[in-house]
Amino acid sequence: MPIQTQTLTAGFADQVIQSQQVFRAILDSLSNPSRCVTIGQHVPECPEALPSAVAAALLTLADYETPVYLAPRFHTKPVLAWLAFHAGCPIVGMPEQAAFAVLDGAEPSTALDHFNLGDERYPDRSTTVFVVCDSLSGGQPTGLSGPGIEHQAMIAPTGLHDGFWTELEANHSRFPMGVDVMLVAGSELAGLPRTTVAKILETV
Repeated sequence: MPIQTQTLTAGFADQVIQSQQVFRAILDSLSNPSRCVTIGQHVPECPEALPSAVAAALLTLADYETPVYLAPRFHTKPVLAWLAFHAGCPIVGMPEQAAFAVLDGAEPSTALDHFNLGDERYPDRSTTVFVVCDSLSGGQPTGLSGPGIEHQAMIAPTGLHDGFWTELEANHSRFPMGVDVMLVAGSELAGLPRTTVAKILETV
């Protein structure tokens, strides 16, 4: 079926400059876990189902050689057409085949260990997983430690299923294998690489 380009929303206004800006911001978030960066402003128009930060990241990172897995919430005709036109990335139905994945943080059906975890020779070939939540603040405080964090950082996202932090702890235990996670809410993104240790903080 041909893509109806007249119904597609725009991608980057300046592909080279904006993709470089987004790429640097993503690296910054992964190098400094818990640091929230705003990248969605680079894609003011994208399908309604797709958070603008995810749209900007996929336009920057995905291409015809990088399979993408979409959770059912994001697997819509407008999203599929938009990604096909702007990124050209193949959409796969098996999590382990994906180079990038977009998950609904409130839905526990696809666990992090279902994705490609890399191997001891090539740990960098693992899946990068975007986990969409309601907000990156206002939730239960979670302490973060590890490379890129001098002492301890904190993040408090909302809209994540109950087992998410347990999955993230198991993911860290597989280092150097494991997936890199990025929490996304709207136009904002925060990196949680596999090197990061996350512990839910007790509230008084």
